[in-house]
Amino acid sequence: MKDLQEWINNNQWVIISPLILIFGYYLVKWNIEKKRARKKTLDERAKTGDRFLDSRYEKIEYFVDESPAPPITFGRKITWMVFKSTNHDEVVREFKKDKKKSFRTNVASGVNGAYALNIFVFPPILNWTIVIHPEFKIEEDAQFQQFKTWSKKYDEVQFFGSFRGVGYSAWAKFIQGDPVRAYSVADGEIYLNIGEMTEIENKFIEVTMLEATDEEDLEWIKGAGKLLCLSDEENVLAIAEEWSINPDKLDGYVIDGLGTIIEI
Repeated sequence: MKDLQEWINNNQWVIISPLILIFGYYLVKWNIEKKRARKKTLDERAKTGDRFLDSRYEKIEYFVDESPAPPITFGRKITWMVFKSTNHDEVVREFKKDKKKSFRTNVASGVNGAYALNIFVFPPILNWTIVIHPEFKIEEDAQFQQFKTWSKKYDEVQFFGSFRGVGYSAWAKFIQGDPVRAYSVADGEIYLNIGEMTEIENKFIEVTMLEATDEEDLEWIKGAGKLLCLSDEENVLAIAEEWSINPDKLDGYVIDGLGTIIEI
């Protein structure tokens, strides 16, 4: 017994080493699995618009970064506007309030910050300036009138919104004070249907009719469901691309300079 105790005392490393190796193996495995799970979560968030959730409680300063960075695409679970203007500072003034902070930042950080309930004004892209404003509700009369006012000043202003969870889809185009087309639906209820349906909207309905599974479904699409079946986040993005810029394809545009993030 004494000899065994002495051997253990003299050879502790022989006993401890396997335990360290086993512990190390499972620690490395746990880290790998954690990274895989994290990547899977981020990939899913990228598809649904939830990839920015981790930073939603950060202060606005968290999103200030003037270093070059490729743009982040967006277009899901968010609302945004498009002004026919290349005057960035003028568009910023439409949203900057007294005593509220604002900073210049790159597009990647700005988009991230918009999902955290700030406003982000893009640098101009072609003839357009995108503004991500997460809490704008075009369905409210005061804000609807604001778009009419803006379109008199900027010639044309567009609005888009998409929230899959409540089936919210919205798009609107205002030209020189007139709502040429405005559509909004959520929870199976039509909130806005102004102006003639556009060619691309009619194409959406034609495709839906072709995909109808039975005669009853087809009749619903032709009748009461005609406007409801337009609601789809991919339709919102397709119309944005038709009218101006698809924010889900920002990597296909040349974007120079910094944008401005504004505290709400």
